[in-house]
Amino acid sequence: MTANRLLVIDDDADVCKIVSRTARDANFEVASTTHFSEFKNLYQKFNPTIVIMDLAMPDTDGVELLRFLRAERSKTEVILISGMDRKVLNSARQVGQEHGLNMKGVLQKPIMIEELETLLAVPSYFAGSVTVHELDSAISQGELVVHYQPKVSLQSAANGSLKEVEALVRWQHPVHGLLGPDKFLFAIQETGLLLPLTRAVVAGACKQIRTWKDFGITMCVAVNIAPQLLTDLSLPDEIAKLAEQHDITTSQIIIEITESGVMEDTAQAMDILTRFRLKGFRLSLDDFGTGFSSLIQLYRMPFVELKIDQSFVRDVGASEEARVIVRATTEMAHRLNLTVCAEGVESEDDLNFLLLAGCDKAQGYFISRPIAGEKITSFAFPATCPPEPLWERA
Repeated sequence: MTANRLLVIDDDADVCKIVSRTARDANFEVASTTHFSEFKNLYQKFNPTIVIMDLAMPDTDGVELLRFLRAERSKTEVILISGMDRKVLNSARQVGQEHGLNMKGVLQKPIMIEELETLLAVPSYFAGSVTVHELDSAISQGELVVHYQPKVSLQSAANGSLKEVEALVRWQHPVHGLLGPDKFLFAIQETGLLLPLTRAVVAGACKQIRTWKDFGITMCVAVNIAPQLLTDLSLPDEIAKLAEQHDITTSQIIIEITESGVMEDTAQAMDILTRFRLKGFRLSLDDFGTGFSSLIQLYRMPFVELKIDQSFVRDVGASEEARVIVRATTEMAHRLNLTVCAEGVESEDDLNFLLLAGCDKAQGYFISRPIAGEKITSFAFPATCPPEPLWERA
């Protein structure tokens, strides 16, 4: 059996043939079916690395298929296909992500062979072959490194300046090279290594803040805390101790918590988040708009920043609904005395809209991809005269 195995389910046999032929040309072993019952059997016997599924089947639908994969605790990459509009496809993709599935992409029918080939060419998820020992060793040996994505100011007198970055973990794998978190975070969660990983990321961020400080640069770093860790009452103490060990102030660390994470156990989350604030950390509510949070809980919890999820930001150029949500969220946050950061900025038009909408900060590939800590200095303080906004230098 090859390393690349694709399972396709579509009620149209011709679509199955087209996808299968394209995948075989890309050196995949392929299995296909037009029925859900056969799909379940094939999934368990074939052990696919990628599943391509039609959203509209006569005996089931794509959401039920996603539920099946969730029940199987699937690590398989998933590509959704449908003749319905892209909004429905993206909604189904979001459902899959909420289920914890590894959503690789979406394709509209009629399928363009070039788009399918591009998706299949992206290296497949390999966490199924990663052992606890390998992950533990990667953490202890310092193979997990931190890159930093700039968060630029939009509304202050220092428009375009850089005073904050977000810490994003990467794995400098001895065989596969530099890997993004989508290739190993699921395995980290499954093996119970989230807390050691978080300690390593925070320690790396603290060390980098200290290094920048020695060069005369004051920088704040946002660190993501997984929802699963909001049950650990000692977490604020642990992170405060790391800051103290590196001789940095806790106010230079921003704790980012996802919207869905704070809603799982609001009483426990309130306990931990309040203690973070009492110790001087700043709190940012990440991925706002993707969960089902209560505005009462948002009002009660001690956040200082709200981050608008990239799914809205990326649609502001084409969707009036997305523009309304961004404007309304920004106004609401400001009335609650929260600053607003927009994620996923990918174009100058996106940035111009956010400026007009009143967002305080922005981050995304248009401004900068995540970069190594030693490169932040030259990014933030290039030898340009006269000065220009950072996004015009990228």
